[in-house]
This record gives sequence, structure tokens and C-alpha cells, in this order.
Amino acid sequence: MNGDAPEVQEDAFAARAREAHSLLERTTREYPYASVAAALGVGAILGGGLPSWAVRLAVSSGARLAAAQWADAMTQAAVADAGHPPVAVRVADTA
Repeated sequence: MNGDAPEVQEDAFAARAREAHSLLERTTREYPYASVAAALGVGAILGGGLPSWAVRLAVSSGARLAAAQWADAMTQAAVADAGHPPVAVRVADTA
């Protein structure tokens, strides 16, 4: 240790723990899908892996979701560039 009093070290640890908690909470609110994906990844690693069918399902579902969000963002950007008010766009299910 660096010779600091135990109380000072505990206070510093508690402050770092609060910072980490705040960062984790903010990240999960701002990026809920990424947070779920990260939690699934950690769970898969700690759980010893996933069967190949589950990996295929997760990857294909994630890819579909990402494609739908990308298409929506591109459509909204194109509409905004054209000077028209935003429209609701529904991406057809690809299942």
C-alpha cells in the first residue's frame, strides 16, 4: 500500500465505486441494446458458451435489429435533407 490511512483508502475506493456505478447506469440508459448484448456475452463466457443454434439466433436477430435501425436513420436523414417533416417508417419483418 502507499501508507495512506485506511479511512482515506476506503473513501477513495467508495468514490471509485460510485463513479463506476454511475457510469454503468448512464451507459445502460443510453445504450440499452448494447448493454443487453454485453450482459449476454459475459453470461455466455461465464456459463461455458452457447450452443451454435443460440449463437446463430442471437447474431441474426441482432443483425436484423441493426439493419432496421440503420434503415430508419437513413430514411429520417434523407427526409430531413429534402426539407420534409419526419415520417414514420416501418421496416418489413424479414422472418
